[in-house]
Amino acid sequence: MVTYQSSYAWQGLLAVKIDTSGISEAGRVSHIDMTGIAEKRKQECAQYTTTVTEEKCYTHVTTGEKICVKPADNPINQNIPAYCFAENDDSSYLANQIWNYYPYFVQRGIYI
Repeated sequence: MVTYQSSYAWQGLLAVKIDTSGISEAGRVSHIDMTGIAEKRKQECAQYTTTVTEEKCYTHVTTGEKICVKPADNPINQNIPAYCFAENDDSSYLANQIWNYYPYFVQRGIYI
């Protein structure tokens, strides 16, 4: 069972501008090369087979409320990482693999 999953991560240098109007972002730079990340995600997700592929809906017997469970939330599919579902993008894959990119982390920087 997957116990930790994140939907977004960014690692790099963030430059901020502070003036009389407040604080704003002046720029960002990351040394993580995103080229090929979509292909790496597809290769990793190819090992998982989705047992339940359709949304399953139930109607509560007392209230009549309709409750639907998406494939990603179905207990049968719990071992499939969330980034393997189309509702998530490549940044969710990066967020869960960020430690593999440690050599590319920005270690120090200066902004003038």
